[in-house]
Amino acid sequence: GKGELSDVQHAECGTGACVVSLVLERGRNMISIGVIDGLTQSTAYTTMRVNANRVVAKAGKTEEGIALLEGVAAWLDQQQLPYTRSVVGLDLAESYLRHGARARARTVAETVRSASHELGYRHLEGWAERLLGECAGAEAPTIAAAHLTRAAEILETTGARNELAKTLVAQAALKTAAGDSPGARGLLERALTTFDALGTLDGPDRARTLLAELAG
Repeated sequence: GKGELSDVQHAECGTGACVVSLVLERGRNMISIGVIDGLTQSTAYTTMRVNANRVVAKAGKTEEGIALLEGVAAWLDQQQLPYTRSVVGLDLAESYLRHGARARARTVAETVRSASHELGYRHLEGWAERLLGECAGAEAPTIAAAHLTRAAEILETTGARNELAKTLVAQAALKTAAGDSPGARGLLERALTTFDALGTLDGPDRARTLLAELAG
């Protein structure tokens, strides 16, 4: 049996009419995963045996979160939920990147970018382009700038304001590395204006940190 319920989490990702709901129900040694794909109006449900202390990467426990996301992604590979699989793939790539695993992040982001382009998930394609730009980073600034420019174009066109703001922050980091402090500051201020308007929780801290470094 699953044991007593220890945690229930709901995570949603929405752009336009597309909504993904991921419900995690953890017990002593099992996790129940329910998915609703708002694009295809499909649902799926499974139970996986995992460590009871798994938490999402955004909670600050990246190794545990990555392991959980990898398990969810592997399961979704067997389901007919392409939009949901793409979203989870990008969350996984984001987690790899924040954990310093750039090569793994790049591989996942490239895969999702190709699938999203083919299936017409334009905002996800833009998100993937942003991640590819961040994977290249200051070590390959020309490549990074090209990915980030492409990301900004797609995200602005699709109205994905939160992801666009994250792209502006990534562009600001590139400009900071290149010594263009005024350009970086302008991008960060634009990003923070958007984050504040949307009430974003997981983007402003990085922007404020970069601004503080510029001021220092």
